[in-house]
Amino acid sequence: MLYARGVAIFEHSAGAVILTEEQGELFVALLHTDKDKWVFPKGNIQKGEEAKETAKREAQEEIGFRGQLTFIAPLGSHQYFYRLKGDKEVRLKRVSLFLFKASGMGFLSPQREEGFLEAKWVPVNEAKEKITFEADREALTKAKTLWG
Repeated sequence: MLYARGVAIFEHSAGAVILTEEQGELFVALLHTDKDKWVFPKGNIQKGEEAKETAKREAQEEIGFRGQLTFIAPLGSHQYFYRLKGDKEVRLKRVSLFLFKASGMGFLSPQREEGFLEAKWVPVNEAKEKITFEADREALTKAKTLWG
């Protein structure tokens, strides 16, 4: 969802923290971008769409996961300012994150046309080292706590 608010354009995105267990180890699905960042799948909320629906849709599109995703809990939100390259407008982006359980470690296929080089299952303890942004690391910590 995009709209102007004062001097900044406001965007509201939703993302998915997707966990699954394999042989007693907890894994998270991550995307590696063409800017060498490790992130969760996320995207802008479409008109008439609920944030958690967006998170699930974006996960399926961006990581190519075709298994079952079960909603567990909201993980909160964070926001930041940014500017697109060559753009004069400042954007304020709010990202709401949601925890989902995957039905297993199914095949992942990154959405390359969106700038993703790799989608992979990463052990949660290793993921904390890979994830680029502090807010995402905090969301993963909360997700792990909620998982049990």
